[in-house]
Amino acid sequence: MKFFLHIIDDEKTVAQSIKRVLQTEDREIEISNHADEALKKAREKYFDLFLLDYRLGDTDGITLLKQLKEIAPNAIYIIITAFGTIKIAVEAMKLGAFDFIQKDQNPEVMRFTVQRALDNLRLRKEVEEMRTSAFCQSHLPSIIAQSPAMKQVLEIADKFAETDSTILLTGETGTGKNLLAEYIHRKSPRFMYPFTAINSCAIPSNLLESELFGYEKG
Repeated sequence: MKFFLHIIDDEKTVAQSIKRVLQTEDREIEISNHADEALKKAREKYFDLFLLDYRLGDTDGITLLKQLKEIAPNAIYIIITAFGTIKIAVEAMKLGAFDFIQKDQNPEVMRFTVQRALDNLRLRKEVEEMRTSAFCQSHLPSIIAQSPAMKQVLEIADKFAETDSTILLTGETGTGKNLLAEYIHRKSPRFMYPFTAINSCAIPSNLLESELFGYEKG
């Protein structure tokens, strides 16, 4: 399995040194020395793991971590810095960082941490592949589209299925809203969880609001 790593450090010599420490045959490693460069590459190419320096010339690693997670939410993030504090580590972990490494630590610590992260990612991918395989063999309906208009609808559905946004599907009775809702669920990161269809017409109006939005006031 090939892994794609992205090292982000404003010191070129440090970034090259980290690359030498982590380079193996099954890893393709790229380097960025500025936040804008890193964001551009993240939009253009897939990466499994990001190593971010906490102190960058034009921004900081925490701010960049937030921006990168919007582009690559499923990637693994590790913060590296010469100025390690518990506060920074806690802040990074709260934002979903896998770990926090100080630059002055033994290179073996960095190798071990990155390998542990990639092992975690490999296991996660294997589980997802197993779930996807099992799911594809289920009897859930699929949508086969020929018309340009319907293909465009499915392209939009694919795009929004990857987000956590609430999606409202409208249309006349019999146009396939429920089928499209199942399609979106199947394409989303939540595909392994149950899809529950609710017939709102069968629920009294005074109960529908509670059913959809909960029972607590405010």
